[in-house]
Amino acid sequence: YEKELEEYNKKYELIETLKRYSSPTTGIQTLFINMYMNKTLSLANEMLGLMFNGKYVLGQFVVNESEFRIPCMGSGLMNDDISSMSSAETCMIGMIISFAMLNQANTQYNILSLDEADGVLDTTNRIMFLEVLNKLIEILNVEQCFIISHNSELNLRDCDVIILKTND
Repeated sequence: YEKELEEYNKKYELIETLKRYSSPTTGIQTLFINMYMNKTLSLANEMLGLMFNGKYVLGQFVVNESEFRIPCMGSGLMNDDISSMSSAETCMIGMIISFAMLNQANTQYNILSLDEADGVLDTTNRIMFLEVLNKLIEILNVEQCFIISHNSELNLRDCDVIILKTND
């Protein structure tokens, strides 16, 4: 009986271990997601610090069954989510978070593609947009960047431009 009990207990422990590691809430995939999100947060805060001299700092991402929030300290105020910040701040911080994610997604080719990322910015921030973008490109060692924009304030001296227009 004791031998059988020991055998069943070993099998039970193995099954419990497999259940724990394959569980969507405690399993290995959760460990990888946490590592990815923590690296994204760390890289985003590093870029924010380099670009805005510590004016903005992202807090730990809040991700659960009922919410997804990115707390952010900006201009001395704690915001419960970046969406409650100004549209320019949201745009810049969102772009930096996206770049941090992209940086982890592909290590073989370092090519960015942006579609109207500067669309919500006012004139002053649209002028500053390429400066910020150039800093990000330098920080992340981006090899190429493709931008679609309707920004008439862009300084295109360092860009190869393809302009597509209709007859009007």
